[in-house]
Amino acid sequence: MRRRHPREGNRMITLKGKERIVAAIPETITGAGYRNFIIRVHIVDYSKQTWREECIQSDGQTPMMIALFKPLEQAHEAMLGEIETVKECNNDTASSASKPEHIRATSDATACKKRGPRPDRHGAA
Repeated sequence: MRRRHPREGNRMITLKGKERIVAAIPETITGAGYRNFIIRVHIVDYSKQTWREECIQSDGQTPMMIALFKPLEQAHEAMLGEIETVKECNNDTASSASKPEHIRATSDATACKKRGPRPDRHGAA
């Protein structure tokens, strides 16, 4: 699917106060009968400890954004795949019956911490 450059230029993002853009992440969104190419723009204001996200839709992207979209999306997915995560569970002393199934399944409380590469959005490790 070929995306075209918008007639009126790219969408402007307004930054307030001490906000700054810290990331622009391309992402392909698919669903029943549609495919959308968005760029998620992450904006922070460290002085107020706030974060917000804006999305630039396909029709608001410049030719350079369109050209960079696929390689940057692939690089982002590869980077996410290299990040190790730890899933922590609430290991309180409550009875086994009141614990979630993933905790009841093991007697070792530390077994619910799992380390490993982050799977991508499509379930591959």
